Amino acid sequence: MRLFGCLALACALGCTGPDVPRSAAASDASTTVTGLQLPTGKDVLPGTQALMAACAVGTWSACDRVALRYGAVTPPRWRLAARFWRYGCRGGHGESCWRLGALSAQGQGVKKDAREGCRLQKVACDLGHPGGCAEYGVHLLRGSGCDADPEHAFEVSRRACSEGHGLACKNVGLLHREGRGTLKDPVKAVAALEKSCAREHGDGCTQLGIMKYAGLGGAADLVAARLSFERACTLGAARGCGNAAGMYLRGVGVAKHAGKALRFAEKACGAKDAVGCYNLGLIHRYRADGLTDGDAARKAFEEACRQAHSQACDEYRKTVEGAAPSGP
Repeated sequence: MRLFGCLALACALGCTGPDVPRSAAASDASTTVTGLQLPTGKDVLPGTQALMAACAVGTWSACDRVALRYGAVTPPRWRLAARFWRYGCRGGHGESCWRLGALSAQGQGVKKDAREGCRLQKVACDLGHPGGCAEYGVHLLRGSGCDADPEHAFEVSRRACSEGHGLACKNVGLLHREGRGTLKDPVKAVAALEKSCAREHGDGCTQLGIMKYAGLGGAADLVAARLSFERACTLGAARGCGNAAGMYLRGVGVAKHAGKALRFAEKACGAKDAVGCYNLGLIHRYRADGLTDGDAARKAFEEACRQAHSQACDEYRKTVEGAAPSGP
């Protein structure tokens, strides 16, 4: 991985050397070592002492590993995780900056601060971390914690996408599709989204399915669209589940299959996806086998309506008013 201005940036962050121990003398029994306050007593997780010692003397990847251990316990101990990521970031460890930036943006273990989140992601990106570039691009697109700058967002996202980062490739695809920050180019949009989906980014697969469904960047391909939606659903993208449900429900590009439609719609609506809840409501209200469920339909339509799905709002009113089902 190429480091973008690593040495200069690391020094600006107060780094004290590369990812190797500085000296054994720095690792004593004190609770504070060169600016890092080490946990004591019950705050020390089993099996982390050696990693803490390595972190304290400048093995920055060890700081990341300790922090990940604190983030993996139940409940996560983000405050202590942030302490080690902060120390690693100050040493010029891009991954630590990336993770600390995410905590700052979300307010986990540290004060919620979008500006600090954006700054840290820029630091991570400048240190050559693709995840940092991807998240920095998101901040730039949203204007979250930094001025909105679609052109710069495209550049840093493209940099991360070239290293195979799924989120970054998805954003490159959307920017090409919309013509934001770069020229509108549906063909390049599809190529970027295909790369995103191949890297198992769920929403990248969903967006690829939308492109294939609509025939953007090539001929419409309903089979490819459905497969993309199903893959997105498998990867946890609720909208992919909702769209797959709709295709099976209506028999678009595939034979109608009530069972598959129901399974996909339930998964989507369980994740509060408006399209999935709308389709779930249709399934329960207009079942061809007569096994309708008015209460389940009303709840599904209500959830979709709550998310401003206009057709679901119309159906919800029908269920409340007691109108007889007449078909979707």
